[in-house]
This record gives sequence, C-alpha cells and structure tokens, in this order.
Amino acid sequence: MIIAPMTTAVCPLRIPRPAMIADSVTVLADCAATADVAATLIAGAVDCPNMSGIARRPACEIDPNSDLGNRPVTIAVPPLDPTRIESAQAAGHDLATQMMRGGNIAGAVLELQGEIAVAGLDEPAALLRPGQSFVDISGNRED
Repeated sequence: MIIAPMTTAVCPLRIPRPAMIADSVTVLADCAATADVAATLIAGAVDCPNMSGIARRPACEIDPNSDLGNRPVTIAVPPLDPTRIESAQAAGHDLATQMMRGGNIAGAVLELQGEIAVAGLDEPAALLRPGQSFVDISGNRED
C-alpha cells in the first residue's frame, strides 16, 4: 500500500493578513508549497469588498519588517450577517473549485465567523493519481 502524498496547509489567519476576512482556509494538495499558495489565494477571495467596518492598514505600519510592505492587511472584521458570510465564502469556494478543476488542489475547507464551506473532499481516494492507493489511518478498520 502507498500512502498518498497529499498535504494540507492552513493559511495562518489569526495574525494580520493581506486584505482577507476568512478565519481559516485549509487546502489539500499534493505538496506543501501548492497547498500553502492555494490556501492564501482562496483566503484572499473570501472578502466583502467595500464593506464599512472591515479595518485594514498597511502591513509595514503593524510590523516594519513585514515582507508585505505597504499591502493592506485586515486587522478587524465586524460581525457579518448570514448573507454576507455566504457571499464571501461563495467567492472562495468558486476559486477553490476552479483550482480543483485545474488539478491544482484536491479540495478546501473555508471558515468565516463560525460558518464552514467545503469544496471537494467528498471522496479523497477518488482524487489520487493512477498508481496511488488510499490508506485509511483513522483507526476505524473492520476486523
């Protein structure tokens, strides 16, 4: 049996982050670098453009050594109504679906203010490339 070389990356969103409002995005991909980039891009798509109350500042004002320079980072997001949450998550879900169709990722989980959206991941074994097999390590094996 071969364990599939799938990697997850969680976009670290509890710190000031580029203009995104997602609380977390987890991506399943075939390597850590791809998962990391995809999680960041998908999280960036989860947004409510031009909504008042979302506070952003240049990254260099928060951390002069930030590699983000003058790019705006989100520092506060007010409570969002369910319609705004759904709309913001739909944008991230759409991008994740495009990435899945392009063969870049196997799926993603997006969280925004306690609401979860999942793209793909319905059948992880079906996402493996030919020649790979899926090993259940959950401990729920039948004897």
